[in-house]
This record gives sequence, structure tokens and C-alpha cells, in this order.
Amino acid sequence: MSTQNVTQRTPPNNLLRANNAPINESRSLEDIRNTKGMETTTGLSPETQKKLSQRVKRRREVDSDAIYDELAGFKSDIKDMIKELISAQNTRMDNLEQHMMELKKQFSTIKDTNKDIENAMNSMSTQLTSLENQISGLESQRKEINTHVYMIEEKIENLDRNIIKTSIELRNVPKRPQETKENLFCLVKTLSQSINVTLQPHDIRDVSRQPSKRESPVSALVVEFSNTLIKSRILNGIKEFNKANNKDKMNSSHLGLDSPKIPIYATELLTNTSKRLYFLARTLAKSENYAFCWISNGRVLLRRHKDGPHIVVKDEHHLQQLSSKTPGK
Repeated sequence: MSTQNVTQRTPPNNLLRANNAPINESRSLEDIRNTKGMETTTGLSPETQKKLSQRVKRRREVDSDAIYDELAGFKSDIKDMIKELISAQNTRMDNLEQHMMELKKQFSTIKDTNKDIENAMNSMSTQLTSLENQISGLESQRKEINTHVYMIEEKIENLDRNIIKTSIELRNVPKRPQETKENLFCLVKTLSQSINVTLQPHDIRDVSRQPSKRESPVSALVVEFSNTLIKSRILNGIKEFNKANNKDKMNSSHLGLDSPKIPIYATELLTNTSKRLYFLARTLAKSENYAFCWISNGRVLLRRHKDGPHIVVKDEHHLQQLSSKTPGK
């Protein structure tokens, strides 16, 4: 392997100086500007150079003052804005605090009002409880009174039935002018003869004509006998007479009256309560297919068919029960 000779060259002096220069050596912007000024003023007289240097310094001072003034103005504006913002925030906080105080007062008022309402409601609840207790007591008393009233009405009804238990009612009897008690007794006497029932004078206790409209030509007669046996004999005699004389049933001629024949109907004398009950029972018998509805000793009876048991109708409530028990409903 052959060895080659390498020739080393020495670098230029300016490079050596540049490389050997201290790294920390630098010039300020002012020095650079001064250097540039000097470079640009090369070839000028010293007086001219001095004037130019003074102008540059004066321009730098003017620029610095303007920047300072602008910064001072900006700072003042920022301060004013911050003050205004703080003032606005303080005002807003004051308003909020005032509103909060008002809301607190309103809440306190509402709380007191609610407390008053609660107390009033508690008082009303107590009063309602008291009223409910009073109503409950009154309801119990009403039931007791109704029971007593029903018992009293039943007793009165029984007394009325006992009073009229020996009486019958002859309906549709023609009126006669200047009618006397004796005429009425004669009518009853003639009736008994027509049905072949013997009556003694003392068997008839009283005969009276029931009130009616003045223009009506007929009205009812109430005949009171001395006992229930005679009453039953008269009613049974009329029933048998009507069966035997189907074409000439009991009428005004059988009482000895010369007026045109008018049908006469004989039944037991009933109290007002019994009359209404009998009317309702007959209506029920028709609608519910009861075979029989009749009166016996002042009581209303029903029978569904010929061989069935008889039913004593006690009152209107009893009729409603009988209607609800009807088969098929």
C-alpha cells in the first residue's frame, strides 16, 4: 500500500480572527443604529453628524413618550372598566340580596299563613269529627224513633181495627131525599131478608152514610153490628146470594129501593192504612200472577194458587219483599 503526502493549508487570517472572537461580545440595538448612522454619514462633516445624532435621539424620546402615554391610557381604561364591572357586580349583588330578603319575608309570611291554615284545618277536622259523632248519634236516635213510631202506628192500626171489627161497608147505595136513621136501618133489615139472614133489632148497633160529593147520587153506608159473628153471617150471606144469583147479583132493589137497579158491593170496613194496603196487594196480585187476594178480619191476604198457603200482608215493605221474591226475577 503506498503512502500519499497530504499538504495542509493555513486558513485565512480573517477566519482565524472571526473564530477567535469572544462569543459574548454583542452590540446593542442602539450601537447598531449608531453604527448604521455613522456608516451612512461617512463622508459628512462633524457638525452635520452631530445634528443628525441629536435628531435620532429626539425621535427615540418622542416614540417612548407616546408609547408610555398609550400604555398609561390603556391602563386607565382597564382600571375604569374593572371599576365599572365591580360597581355593576356590587349593584347586582345588592339587588339580589334585596330580592333574597324580600323572598325571605314572603317565605316567612307564607310559612305563617300555612301554619294558620294548618291550625284551621285541624280545627275543622276536630269539628267535623264532632259533627260526625253527633250525626251518628242522631242517626241512631232516628232509627230508634222510627222503630217506636212504627210500633205506635201498628198499635193505633190494631186499635182502629178493633173499633171497626164488627162493621161492614155497603158501597154504591143510592141516596134518598130527607133520609133518616130509621130509613137506613130499614135498608139493612131488608138486605138481611133478601139474603135469608135473620136479624134482631139489637143486632144492628148503628148505620151511617159516609160523606160524598153533593152532586153524587150514591155513597157508602157503614153498618155496625153488635158482634163479629153477625157481621160474618151477613158477609157470607151476600157472597152466597151472589153465587146463587149470578145474573141478578146484589143491587139496590134488594135493599127495597125503587130506583133503577144499581150494583151494591159489601166488604169489611177497613182503616185507611188497610185500604191502601189492599189496593197495593191487588195490584201486586195482578202483576205477579197471584190467584187470590182478599180481606179477612181487617187483614189483607194473598194466595198464589188454590192449594197454596195464604200470606198475611203486614205492610208495604212486606209487599216489596214479596215482589222481589217472585220466581223469574
